[in-house]
Amino acid sequence: FRVKIVAAESGDIDGDGKTTAVEVQAIYEYLTGQTSLSWGRRNLLDVNGDKVLDVYDLQYCYEVAAALKALPVA
Repeated sequence: FRVKIVAAESGDIDGDGKTTAVEVQAIYEYLTGQTSLSWGRRNLLDVNGDKVLDVYDLQYCYEVAAALKALPVA
């Protein structure tokens, strides 16, 4: 079998290299208790780096997905 290894970027949990509606929806569903996220995914979606996945990360990812803002450079 083959294993595909994808280097994940902050704000990208599906490995497409972009922050899109997929990430926005994942944060929204996590914050509203509809789903859980692994530590690794929560860490990737914590785009402001405060160690908390919250509404601020949701807003930032929404703005990036809507092309209103760029992701912060590490």
